[in-house]
Amino acid sequence: MFFCCAVGASQSETLIESFPEPGPSAEPSLFVVPEATSTDGEAAPEATSRAFEVALTRDSSDASWGFNREMDAMGLHVVQLGQDADGPVQVYNAAAAEEDRLCEGDVIVSVNLVTDPATMGRMLRTETEVNLVIRRPWIFDEKVAKGEKPLGISISHLPGGRVLHVDAIAEESVVRASAAKVAVGDRILRVNGRSGTFQELLREIQVSDAPLLTVSRFVAS
Repeated sequence: MFFCCAVGASQSETLIESFPEPGPSAEPSLFVVPEATSTDGEAAPEATSRAFEVALTRDSSDASWGFNREMDAMGLHVVQLGQDADGPVQVYNAAAAEEDRLCEGDVIVSVNLVTDPATMGRMLRTETEVNLVIRRPWIFDEKVAKGEKPLGISISHLPGGRVLHVDAIAEESVVRASAAKVAVGDRILRVNGRSGTFQELLREIQVSDAPLLTVSRFVAS
């Protein structure tokens, strides 16, 4: 069934450091890694597949790392950074070179040499010192000239999530016609430059005649 801008009931809050377990709604897109190509069929920029390390420490296992994350088979996706300037990630980012700062959309593929996503998630809940290996996805913007039509895509999201997962695209959809770069397996991070809960992203798509989608694509090694 293709997405027609239906919006579910809103949730009261999204917490920094929440770690929802993957539910049935996220399953269709977990194992799809699209080809890293641009609209013209050219390879995505080489920098999108670069890996770098981030070392973080915190005072106790109860303290926040300063970011919110979602898990799938690829790793832990950074979906929101906190506002506390003293958070471990914020302190790290303030001192790091721009290209090595942890950003929304980045994917954590290893925590202390462990690569299993579920185990990485548990370690981030219990450890006070972590060395993260980060993969930076290809992030691009696509404007969809939809008017009053539905997008013609099927999406999913995690409970309380802040990202929309593209699970299917209708052949004769407005996305195919005006935003051909978008592919199955992509993740919509922002709409019209605005991030938020999945309900807020859906509403922004619904009320806009030409929503600008900020899309993240994980480029496999």
